[in-house]
Amino acid sequence: MSLLNLQKEGYELAPEIDDAIQMVIEKYPDKFKFHLEAKFLGVFRYKASKRGNKFILGSAQGVSELYKTIIHCDYIIQIWRDAWFQMDDKGKEALIFHELSHCFIDKKEDKKNSGLFSYSFRLLPHDFEGFTDELEIFGNWTGNLPEHLLREQTKEKD
Repeated sequence: MSLLNLQKEGYELAPEIDDAIQMVIEKYPDKFKFHLEAKFLGVFRYKASKRGNKFILGSAQGVSELYKTIIHCDYIIQIWRDAWFQMDDKGKEALIFHELSHCFIDKKEDKKNSGLFSYSFRLLPHDFEGFTDELEIFGNWTGNLPEHLLREQTKEKD
């Protein structure tokens, strides 16, 4: 998919997200020790998504084996653009921490070839409507989103 088609579909590549992913992985090496082995792609989503009556600030998506060969990544981290630019640095870090917590990387040693490893990638569900580590580190970080942002998106959907 070309960059033009990506934008027509309501998305854009987000180097800011890529940088934030790298920063969070490096800041929390015990939590994300194998994440350096994975390739992530940060993408902004222009429109808000909702699940029930809750806005989805971001999502983590695994990439199929076929698409890995085309786009060269294991996971896509998708963030609602308007929310990102309204968040403070703590909120941004917490959101990326949350999305990375969905990404599970299992490292296994090849029993036939000593010193070689294989990796498997999958997505984890929430511990609750978040993750225990996230709550311990950041507390209730979603409370720092401006209320007007959520009201504006509700009007667009109606």
